Amino acid sequence: MFKAFLLLVGTVIGAGVFGLPFLIYKVGLQLFIFLSLIALGLVLIIHKAIAQVTIATAEKHRLPGFAKIYFSPKVFKWVLFENFTGMELALLVYIILGGSFLNEVLTLWFQREFTTLGPLLFFALGAVLIYFKISTISKAELLGFLLFLFSLGLIFSQSFPYFFDISNFNLEFEPSLRWKILALGFLLSSFWGLNIVPEVTELLDKNSKKVKRIFWISYSFIFLYYLIFAILVYGISGPLIISNALSSLKYFFEDWVLSYLYLFGFFACFTSFLTIGFTAFRVLNLDLKLNSNQSFLIALGLPLAFYLLGLRDFIYLFSFLGGFFLTIEGFVALLLYLKVKSKLDPNNLVLALPNFMIYFLIVLFLSLIFSFLIFSIYVS
Repeated sequence: MFKAFLLLVGTVIGAGVFGLPFLIYKVGLQLFIFLSLIALGLVLIIHKAIAQVTIATAEKHRLPGFAKIYFSPKVFKWVLFENFTGMELALLVYIILGGSFLNEVLTLWFQREFTTLGPLLFFALGAVLIYFKISTISKAELLGFLLFLFSLGLIFSQSFPYFFDISNFNLEFEPSLRWKILALGFLLSSFWGLNIVPEVTELLDKNSKKVKRIFWISYSFIFLYYLIFAILVYGISGPLIISNALSSLKYFFEDWVLSYLYLFGFFACFTSFLTIGFTAFRVLNLDLKLNSNQSFLIALGLPLAFYLLGLRDFIYLFSFLGGFFLTIEGFVALLLYLKVKSKLDPNNLVLALPNFMIYFLIVLFLSLIFSFLIFSIYVS
């Protein structure tokens, strides 16, 4: 059970946590909490749906594999393309964010400003490990969990001279509609861990009671961690907050504390980069039957190319990932749940929803996809 907890928590908590304080600045504390609860509720439904599909399917698969079994070959290819594109966007986000942490560390150590060296160094280190298939560091769930706890404790211990100015939270703040939509997309990304749900379900012997319990325990921890981290960092930084929230703390903390926090941020991003990078490589190599060199060049070359072309807005890209690509995955997960619903064991249910509720959620997810596209791009 503890291994499943570490796997789920370690997968979900990643780049998103470092942008949450900035969301409070953009949408206000009350709306931030409200949208967090909405995002968490939607994510839990989707994760339970995929856990139920995993229980109902004899073979081991992830989302594209389930689509191959239950849908047509054309739908499988579409889901595979969407899943792969989402992974490429996630890799780009980690290059931007993990590279910014390296820039901050190098600036502290060498007393000069760096802009592109950090991201390029971050990418090069990850690419070498992926090319030579060195994956040990990406599986350090317990170490990652302990580092997240220690980092939160360190920020808390250093916060007392600066925290807490209630005026920072601007409770009467009214954000634009565009930022409400972007915030919801960002929060969906921050809570998302769909690709790991089948593995967690199998780890728990496909026992619905254990799966429901681990979801409840893990996401209660994740929600509280996010809330405490976001309020604490924004409470310290206030209007000085920027999208990479840890960098805002340089105005308040000593260099040794900042060095640790930046290296922690780098480690958190780097392990996720390796995990997603290996998965993207395997999709091309195993599912699409490309050779190793072709798979490596495409899987790693695309996010690097996008970075070099100037796509570097961490908040917007992470919001787009959640509001568009992951919402499509949620839509597919609900369709898969409909496919297996008739053959579910009533004594082994993770999710029990009537058909009208499933159809309502399908319409809701479709609405979210189109709303995000319209409001994030065309409404200021």
